[in-house]
Amino acid sequence: IDTDTLTVTVYNIAPTILPVSDRVVDEDKIYSYSWSFTDPGILDWHTASINWGDGTIEPGIVSELNGDGIVSKNHLYVHPGFYTVTIIVFDKDGGVDTASLIVEVLDITPPISTLTIQPPYQGTEEPFFVSTATEFVLSAEDGDGLGVALIKYRIDDGVEIIHTGDFLTFTIPEKGFHTIYYYSIDVVGNVEEENSMEVIVNAAELTYTGEISGTYSDPVSLEANLIDIAWQLPIPGKIIEFTIGSQTVYAITDSNGIASFTLILDQPGGLYTISASFAEDGEYLGSSDSCEFTIEKEHVYASYTGSTIVPTTVDTITLRATVFDEIDGYLGDLTKIKVTFSIYSVPMDPLNPIEVYGPYLVEITEVDGVGVVIVDIPSLSENGYLVQISFKTEDNDYYQGPDSDLVTLTVYEPSGDFVTGGGWIWDPSGSKGNFGFNVKYKKNGLPKGQAIYVYRAGDWEYIIKSNAWEGMAIDELENWSFFEAKCVVQQYNSKTGELIWSEGNYKFRIDVWDKNKDGENDVFQIRVYDKIGLICHEAGFEPYGILQGGNIVIHLDKNE
Repeated sequence: IDTDTLTVTVYNIAPTILPVSDRVVDEDKIYSYSWSFTDPGILDWHTASINWGDGTIEPGIVSELNGDGIVSKNHLYVHPGFYTVTIIVFDKDGGVDTASLIVEVLDITPPISTLTIQPPYQGTEEPFFVSTATEFVLSAEDGDGLGVALIKYRIDDGVEIIHTGDFLTFTIPEKGFHTIYYYSIDVVGNVEEENSMEVIVNAAELTYTGEISGTYSDPVSLEANLIDIAWQLPIPGKIIEFTIGSQTVYAITDSNGIASFTLILDQPGGLYTISASFAEDGEYLGSSDSCEFTIEKEHVYASYTGSTIVPTTVDTITLRATVFDEIDGYLGDLTKIKVTFSIYSVPMDPLNPIEVYGPYLVEITEVDGVGVVIVDIPSLSENGYLVQISFKTEDNDYYQGPDSDLVTLTVYEPSGDFVTGGGWIWDPSGSKGNFGFNVKYKKNGLPKGQAIYVYRAGDWEYIIKSNAWEGMAIDELENWSFFEAKCVVQQYNSKTGELIWSEGNYKFRIDVWDKNKDGENDVFQIRVYDKIGLICHEAGFEPYGILQGGNIVIHLDKNE
């Protein structure tokens, strides 16, 4: 067998990338890319590299079988434009093939518009407060896009304004609540979603700064401040309406934007609302403000000026209240006042008067601020009584006042020698000391009658009432009389009517001088002794007991 040897050289054939096609993709989206290749060397294995043209170079993913393969990879382009993509395939023996294609990345992102407000304006959130002079700046940016073509805006449902370019300014010439709608379009037709901003043009803010309480018939200061919200400046020359209940007045704002008015309150006491309002005009929107307002009842007081000594021979007793408005320089309508007379027996039960008359309306007098109520009531039986005037809350909507001091009312039977008196002196406590008495001798030579003395110390009312007579003397030459009796002393709270304390078996001595006959003032003195004989109260000494009102009469039976 013959043998021969020859050498066979096998050359590597490089892989071949099959034809590739250009691509069109959107920006900011991930796409899958793949390219096919073939290689006669079915036993070869391959690698690949991809240059995406945007600065990214990375290996491709190769899948192959029997000489046929695919190079694949996912990629995202951030920016629109045209990119050259280069694919390189390598076999294990160094064979190489290269292919290129163009990827067009489309601009699909709309531009972004920004609306900014130039001063003057106020607010950190919508709606913003602006002026007709406020300038709005509307701008747009297209980022990596090809540029802004148009900016569009409209006010409310008005005509849409189209502006070529990426920047413009405008103002809003009409006051009111407005909505600005705006958007932009880039050169490739991407349309931005419509934006909006709410604004209020030429808004005014009115703030009530006046008093929030007052008293019937007295002045109250009403005041409000009006400002331009955008400018934060006062608005002068505007009419402001103030209303409390049924009273409405007007004032004009000054250079500081302040409107003020001094109003005399002419409404019942109670809780009200004070409102200040500015009506919309050709320049500004309207504004208002309100708060609670309290009207207090005016203070008033009364003195009993009616009968204090009455014989049993008359049919009626005249009760009279003299009413005084508070001395504050402003007088109300006294005819709106109603007074009630209460008559008490002694010892006194402050919660249970024996007679109540009223309420009666006050009548005006010739003296400003002074009113009067006069009423005749049926006569009472012989005794000593106490009279008090009150302003019942339920009867008086406009006025309030304390109960008057208790005043003695003496009803006596005139016969023989006797002494009567009624009126008041200054008590050492600083209050009025009201007294009333009727003392005479019975046929058996013993005195009879009644005597009452009343004074106030702080919130306490003290009542001293005779209950057992011990003696009486009359000095005709000196026009002087004195009498002594056991008595009951009561203390009660003048505000609540609560009886605090009551004690019997006390004693008093009263000395009186009927000086009117000599053209002088009558005099009254009293000393009160407790159960062990100590003086517990005295009046008419310091200060001296000259009558400030009323009279004392020593009656002498000339037939004796």
